[in-house]
Parts: sequence; structure tokens; C-alpha cells
Amino acid sequence: MKYSLLFALMGSVLVPATVSANTLEPMRILVVSDDGCQSEGSQALFEALNDKGYDVWLSAPLDNKSGTGTAVTFKLGKELKYKKIAERQYCFDGTPVDSVLFGLTGLMADKKPDLVISGVNDGPNVGVNQFNSGTVGAAARAVRHGVPALAVSMGFRLEELKIGMPSSLKYIPDGVAHTLSIVEKLDSKRVIGEPLLPKGTGLSINYPLIRQKR
Repeated sequence: MKYSLLFALMGSVLVPATVSANTLEPMRILVVSDDGCQSEGSQALFEALNDKGYDVWLSAPLDNKSGTGTAVTFKLGKELKYKKIAERQYCFDGTPVDSVLFGLTGLMADKKPDLVISGVNDGPNVGVNQFNSGTVGAAARAVRHGVPALAVSMGFRLEELKIGMPSSLKYIPDGVAHTLSIVEKLDSKRVIGEPLLPKGTGLSINYPLIRQKR
């Protein structure tokens, strides 16, 4: 399938600074993931946000692109393809950063998201590893384009590295619940015309392998 990117200039609208979150339209959120568009973490997060009534979209690579950092795909003269797998869910033939760009300039070009969430990643992203992380790289690209972002990753147990980190997958629902609590706090303070986080800010969250208190 082909896609085209449409750009439009939108006129400025003046609104009272006192408008509170309870009068706003649902928060628009773009979910991305370097683990792939049908990964457990991204799907669980999408469903949780959707169930809460947020205007959530998903744009993620067709398959696992972990460790690709901030890489973008350069295919001179070739088309980049995507497929729709469900309502407001798209698999994109590219890197996590490509998926962010597809979401911002394609899927949500008419009205950019209030927040980009990269994850929930099925493993940690800490220290120097963040430089190579597709999860963190996608969030960083969103911030670069003026959209606040969260990079959400799961902790791990060192002894499980060779067997696929099953505990990280086991606690993904708890990581999703924690992420949702952060989104709800940001939403409760949301004001028209103001960013959810200070300009140029993104948060990298590593959720430990513990049960989320509900």
C-alpha cells in the first residue's frame, strides 16, 4: 500500500488560559514500539489507553527492530509500505523512528498527538544502552518534533537473559498499569495550548518486576 504525506498550515486559535482538562477533547496519544506492531507490550498499552477513552493510535515496525536507536530508513526511489491491522493500528515497514515520523506526519498529520509513548518494551533501557535503544530513540525523535514523550521499558533478571526474559513479559500488565497512571496524572493537569511536559522534555521509565498496586 502506498501512503502520501499531507501538510497543512493551521490558523492560530486564542483560548482562555483557564480552560481545564474536564472540558478538553480526549488526549491524543501515539503508541510506538521497537518490539514490533503486534508485540505484547504495545498491544496491551494500546488497549488500556483505548479502554480509558483516549484517542490512541499505534504505529510500529512490522517486526522487531530492537537496538536500532535513532536510525531511519533510506530507500531512494523505493516506496515504504504499511498495513492496517486494526482500527487506528498500523504496521510500518521501517524502524521505530520511521514509525514515529509516519504517525506524526501521516496518520495524525491533521492534529498532532499530545503525547507519544514508546513501549512497553520487554526489557530494560538504562545507562549507555539507551543510545542504541529503539524505544528511547523513538521517544527522542518525538521530542525533537515538539511532542512530549515517554519511553517505557521493563526490568529484567540477569539470569534470564539466555531464555528470553520471561519475567519481563510476565510483568508487562503491571508496567502498562503504571504507565496508565502517569498518563492520567498528566491528563488531569492538561490545559489547552500548553504542553504536557516542559518543552523539549521526554521521560525514560524502567518499571521493575513488581506487582502494580491497584
